[in-house]
Amino acid sequence: DNFYFRGVRSVDDRRFKRTFEDVYSAPSLQVPWLILAGNHDHDGNVSAQIEYSKRSKRWHFPSYYYKKTHQIPGAANQTMDILMLDTVLLCGNTDPEDEESQPVNRNEALYNRQFRWIDKNLAESKSRYVLVAGHYPIYSACSHGTTKCLERDLDPLLQKYRVNAYLAGHDHDLQHIRPERLGWKVEYFISGCTNFINPSLIHRRSLPRNSLKFAWASVFSYGGFAYMEVAEDSMVVT
Repeated sequence: DNFYFRGVRSVDDRRFKRTFEDVYSAPSLQVPWLILAGNHDHDGNVSAQIEYSKRSKRWHFPSYYYKKTHQIPGAANQTMDILMLDTVLLCGNTDPEDEESQPVNRNEALYNRQFRWIDKNLAESKSRYVLVAGHYPIYSACSHGTTKCLERDLDPLLQKYRVNAYLAGHDHDLQHIRPERLGWKVEYFISGCTNFINPSLIHRRSLPRNSLKFAWASVFSYGGFAYMEVAEDSMVVT
């Protein structure tokens, strides 16, 4: 989520300055930020967040879902595709009064339109690496648990098109999950504890056997984040 608890109201909302521009002000952070919406953002005005892309050089949020292709440094003609999804449009929103609720009441027309877009872009990708990012995790050991609609609908596409990794937030910890199954193995990463922190692993036993490779959250810390380093022959996540 970009703005707790109810997103923003308009493109002029002071939250853009107070909780983004003024907070992430270090010189090293003056780079493009690829933005997607979470469930709390959908409780506000997501269109205003998209519109803010015209006012900020860093805030890159051209549409509810989109693809970004990056040239891999030092690798001639090698690229990485990132598909930025809106998982709220895919699955529906959660109940703000129920921490463990599954998303419900999705709009079927919006779901079908985005699903066709995902299928088409994954099928056509020729990039060395393909990442897919969405707010809801497909698998999670933390309080929200596995997102059933993504496990059912999206995960088969990731395996079919040999996606390298799925990146998510929503749960307030750091996780690395790799189900030990036959065929292509997608890596699943959750990075959601730069603000709220939740050390719960209540859904650990519901994950595929031996799939949880790493989990961390400490209420005595300042949180954490994931860092990815991409080269022609490797992708390292720390």
